[in-house]
Amino acid sequence: MKNKNLHYPRVIEWSDDDDNCFVGTSPGLLLGGVHGNNPMDVAKHLEIAIQDAVELVGQSNQIPKPISTKDFSGKFVLRVPASLHQMLALRALAQGISLNLNPAIDRVDFGITSCNT
Repeated sequence: MKNKNLHYPRVIEWSDDDDNCFVGTSPGLLLGGVHGNNPMDVAKHLEIAIQDAVELVGQSNQIPKPISTKDFSGKFVLRVPASLHQMLALRALAQGISLNLNPAIDRVDFGITSCNT
């Protein structure tokens, strides 16, 4: 991969917290980020930070694999209260489908507008 830095994500967003500026990050590569008042300036500085990080970390062969090149199984564990799991399973059963994601899941009416735990 010639330009490894091209495969790392870039996120630029406004921070209303203590920063009150634009913050640019590269999740999975940079622990911190770059800050600025203009998103275009932040983008330029973020590119430099990503390039520097790839070069620096790459020298030690400890560079993380970019998320865009990772293989995903399509599964993840989501913890919910047992009562919600039971209710969803019963409603899915009543509608003749599985809780596993499939095209039919979009048509399921779970009857939930909010969930209080």
